[in-house]
Amino acid sequence: MHAIEFLLVASCVFLLGGHRSSLAAGLLGMGLTVLCVGIGVFPYGERLGLVRIGSISLGNPVTLGLSAALVFMLCVSEGGRWLGLESHPTMRFLVSLGSAAMLMLSTSRGSWLMTIVGVLTILAFGKTYRRSAWWIVVLVPTVALFVTLSTGRGASVVKFYSAVATSDTSLSKKTSGRFNQWERLPVVFASSPIWGHGGGSGASIYHEFGGKELQWHSLYLQLLVETGAVGFLAFGAILLAIGNRAREHLRTTGEIVPLVAVLCYLTIGLSVSAI
Repeated sequence: MHAIEFLLVASCVFLLGGHRSSLAAGLLGMGLTVLCVGIGVFPYGERLGLVRIGSISLGNPVTLGLSAALVFMLCVSEGGRWLGLESHPTMRFLVSLGSAAMLMLSTSRGSWLMTIVGVLTILAFGKTYRRSAWWIVVLVPTVALFVTLSTGRGASVVKFYSAVATSDTSLSKKTSGRFNQWERLPVVFASSPIWGHGGGSGASIYHEFGGKELQWHSLYLQLLVETGAVGFLAFGAILLAIGNRAREHLRTTGEIVPLVAVLCYLTIGLSVSAI
């Protein structure tokens, strides 16, 4: 099912790439979907995006957080042109406000970090629309934070923020145990540095070296463990080629979004497998 999903997504991206109006409609639809999903699951679970009903658990906060982050950054970049909102400042403000609120309520720290990297990239290199981006970057998160804290989930947002910002919290707790996996990487990688331990073996290998069965919570960790140096370098070459295309696209067209996408992908890869 995942293979079919990836094939359909790749086909959609290829087809929409040549039709900007249809692409804008699809991306704006994603923004509306994020808002509807957030409202629908709001009463369930401590973290928005993770639904708990009795013994049933569905969803993942990072999934909602990443989608909300994408929509917010599209509102910030290039006057909202990628969403078809360049001439609709009021709608652009409302969409950015809704996506920012959902991003905060998701309490996905990886999504928060990715948004910071993306917004800083837009402000640093997106020269054409930099002035119009500032009012969204400053005003919208402020209003969204006020709205978020006034809801019943405000305490949860403060809790997860404090877990990162508090100086007396260990790195392991700040990263929900991810730092422990980075500590174990040298030993695991040294046991099979060239070819790795094989695709899909990550959880069992971590059980062998870490004492419990967990997936590697990082794109880079998973590649190094499962595919070794060969897979890691091959994937790095692919990302480098995409990054060069994005840089060239920025130089010739002035559009910053492809470059932002590459940098954000590299950032979220620190936190999740990102595949």
